[in-house]
Amino acid sequence: MARSSIRRFAVPGRLGERVVFITSIVLICGIYWLDIETIVDVRVRILYVFPLTAIALHSQRMRRVLFGLALTVFCEIASLLSNHLSPAATFIDGLIGIAGLSLVVVLARASRKHYLETLVLATSDPLTKLHNRRSFESIGEMELARQRLRRDFLAGGYRPRWLQEIE
Repeated sequence: MARSSIRRFAVPGRLGERVVFITSIVLICGIYWLDIETIVDVRVRILYVFPLTAIALHSQRMRRVLFGLALTVFCEIASLLSNHLSPAATFIDGLIGIAGLSLVVVLARASRKHYLETLVLATSDPLTKLHNRRSFESIGEMELARQRLRRDFLAGGYRPRWLQEIE
């Protein structure tokens, strides 16, 4: 159960884009609240990485990714300013945090792009762009399962209406 949940989270496109986005925004706000409420020595800000990675992996729209990054950077800067550190320490800590968050987004987006490209290459011929055997087998299995579920013609459960009326 846990293994399949982790696999669904790690594979781009397996989770709903809107659900991941809303959940991640709520988590970012919760992490901000937790960061404000905890003592200065506990670095809760590292937890921003997880919802930001989820947004970057599962969102098709770059606008949502940039919004998540901007919200995370805003929350991190606000929590740094509330810690009353020296200006130099605040600046360096903020710069390192922003660089780390940006790196996470870039790596997650690259991972998403390469995964989706690999999926296309695994199911189509690179020269002709036509579906290959593996693609036809998986599409055929899905179609047969759908036909069995609906009891349509291909599943063998189809009977014309005139035959049903006679019986």
